[in-house]
Amino acid sequence: MRLSLLMTASSLFSSIFLASMVATPAFADSQSVILHQGSTGAQVQSLQHDLQELGYFPSSVDTTTYFGSITAKAVSDFKTAHHLNASSSVTDQVLSLIERDAKRSAPQPLPIAQQIIAKAKTYLGLPYSWGGTSPSTGFDCSGFTQYVFGQFGIALDRVSQDQATQGNPVASMNDLKAGDLVFFNTSGYYTHVGIYIGNGEFINADDYGIRIDSLYSSYWSNTYEGARNVLS
Repeated sequence: MRLSLLMTASSLFSSIFLASMVATPAFADSQSVILHQGSTGAQVQSLQHDLQELGYFPSSVDTTTYFGSITAKAVSDFKTAHHLNASSSVTDQVLSLIERDAKRSAPQPLPIAQQIIAKAKTYLGLPYSWGGTSPSTGFDCSGFTQYVFGQFGIALDRVSQDQATQGNPVASMNDLKAGDLVFFNTSGYYTHVGIYIGNGEFINADDYGIRIDSLYSSYWSNTYEGARNVLS
């Protein structure tokens, strides 16, 4: 009985030990090779792209569908960095490691407010046009905000007075967040609108065209009417 128990315990320990070894990256090359130097196809190009994202495949070299010497070196460098053997062969597990690392290193998309601001800045210098609602015609203030937000599926009313009723009110200038609509009394209530971009600045279409102004300038601070958040 004692011998049987010892053998059972030994077998259990061996199974756990072997399973743990297979689960570690050090044994990534124990599987069959799926890509190697001379391989071709879309999977090779995807591999090159991931290695390029990770800095192993030269950014100055276009990816292709051929697994050549450049790809081989990139794979070898990746495997060396991950304490695998330095061969250029790619198994399923090595490919999974590369794809995982590439996914982790991929840049995350900008928050919607930053995307809107980046889009708005592409029109800097465009001339002001009364009633203008597109880049081809030029913009007036509310045409500009309506157009920019519309590029992201956010529908704003046509005129600033109506836009001032949309979304949620911002309590004070100190509570402004990037992407908020800011309103001014230039010739009557809510007659001008712009997009707050942070650091006390906003982008707008005024008589000088699309430009960035400071909320704290004497003119804009004296005409500031309030703000609305239409993104939340």
